[in-house]
Amino acid sequence: MKDKREFLSVLRAIHGLPAVEYSRLVGDYDFARFVIHLRRAPTVLRGEVEGVVVVHVPQIIAGFPAHLMSTPMRRTALEDYLGRRLADAVTRRRSTGAGLAAPAILLPPIGRQVLPRSLILAAPDYVEARITVRLPLRDGMVDSDVAERVFFYDLPVIVNDALIHCYLDGEDLNAFVNLMEDAEQARRQLIRRGLVALIGEGARPDPAAPPLRLPSSGLTEMDVPNSGTLRGLGVPTGITLIIGDPHSGRQALVSAIAEGAFNHIPGDGRERIVAIPDVVRVDADPGRPVRHVDLSPFGDGVGTRASPFSSDHAAPAESQMAGVIEAILAGAQALVVDEASSDPAFLAGDVRLGGLRPTAAPTFLSLANRAREIANDLRVSLVIGAFAHAREFLGIADTVLFLENGEIRDVTSDARTLGRDNPMSGSLPPLPSVTEKTRWIIPSSIDPSLGAEEAVISAPDPHTLQFGRYRVDLSGVPQLVDIAQVNAIGLLLYHARLRHLDEPKTVAELLDLLEEDLATEGLDMLSRDLRGDLARPRRYEIAAALNRLPSLRLLREPPSA
Repeated sequence: MKDKREFLSVLRAIHGLPAVEYSRLVGDYDFARFVIHLRRAPTVLRGEVEGVVVVHVPQIIAGFPAHLMSTPMRRTALEDYLGRRLADAVTRRRSTGAGLAAPAILLPPIGRQVLPRSLILAAPDYVEARITVRLPLRDGMVDSDVAERVFFYDLPVIVNDALIHCYLDGEDLNAFVNLMEDAEQARRQLIRRGLVALIGEGARPDPAAPPLRLPSSGLTEMDVPNSGTLRGLGVPTGITLIIGDPHSGRQALVSAIAEGAFNHIPGDGRERIVAIPDVVRVDADPGRPVRHVDLSPFGDGVGTRASPFSSDHAAPAESQMAGVIEAILAGAQALVVDEASSDPAFLAGDVRLGGLRPTAAPTFLSLANRAREIANDLRVSLVIGAFAHAREFLGIADTVLFLENGEIRDVTSDARTLGRDNPMSGSLPPLPSVTEKTRWIIPSSIDPSLGAEEAVISAPDPHTLQFGRYRVDLSGVPQLVDIAQVNAIGLLLYHARLRHLDEPKTVAELLDLLEEDLATEGLDMLSRDLRGDLARPRRYEIAAALNRLPSLRLLREPPSA
């Protein structure tokens, strides 16, 4: 391994030379307290030069106690915390004017959710950060003077501020890791307690609003390893109706329950709300492509009798029907919908109108028509937020919560007197079976190539995936919470094409394989370069992106041998 003097010698030797000469820095360099790895030549594109610098700090110097990474969840929390401290250190260094004047250390934005990321890797014997550095140029030539300040002045300060335990607030770090572990332990208890979610005391679904006031009785208590007891209002399995007017905070609560699949940072307000990992929120997403989805469980799908249904631009009701079926087939254990982001006809078309034509077969079935069967027959719970359409669900809801003036009241017993029987009669179309092998992917339809490039994959923004020739609109996928997840999804689809789609497979089979790959190999399997801008997505968001890929083609039946 070379040392920092050799790095400096090469850096000074290429001063004033063309930008491609930065490639001479590729190698491993010992900077005494840390090692930097430049494993690939920096990319020269549109007048800028960027390279991924891996900063490797041995634990003998970093000094992070083993208990902070004793479980996968605690390690993820530690890595997340260090990533946030790294971003803070870069911001402070830039804002003080002491460094980072011309080049930039580029870090992905980190949201309020705690996710497995590729930015930081914490291991028993080292801590590693993957940092993208925009290397300085002057008139298109290497500017070694500025680059020297970055590597010999800025980088050591940032490493000290973010990656050395003794320079961090140990109590704050421990509290962060412990809170994440408690949330994960509570999440694991939900299913065996018969719950979809827990709204903890002090929770604030809207960070700008005061904490919710919970009922004084009937609360659930869970033992957690660090705080002792977590107490809150349990959202049971089955059908839960949350009633609240548009100004009640209902939408924020419903959204927080869906996002309870992820841990949130302390102080966010949603860190006290946890949900099962397999909860999926389904919104109307008009204009999205739909490929070979059997909408017959909802009747004819707005008069469209094609089954399976395909459209390049689905109508609002069709898009939400497809979203429900896709989520169930992907393995969802709970569905979350809210009136504000749903198509009214899909959500709660008044089934009493069926009584006007009792002998006719139903041509359109809303969620209110099918919710009971979804909960009973498929064992998929539903959490429904409503106000104008609440009455349609009163007669079928197992639990009814009323939100008003920041207070949640359990009004289930009162609601039963206001409900109505579902007048639908006769046999209804069968619901989807998660064991049924349908929707076989045609491998060639997963194609990230563009012109002469084998794969062009990027995330221009948190709601868009560039995949080859196509821009995939993901704005209708509300649980996609981080642009780093979008980056990872694009690479996962490419990975799936290369490794698993040598022959057609069903969507569910492919999701199982990708989950197994992520569990055994991690995010680093997705790129030859070590990247710091990836975060692990759930199978449901991978499925949502795949299902919205305009080029996707599927077979209804398995291909003939």
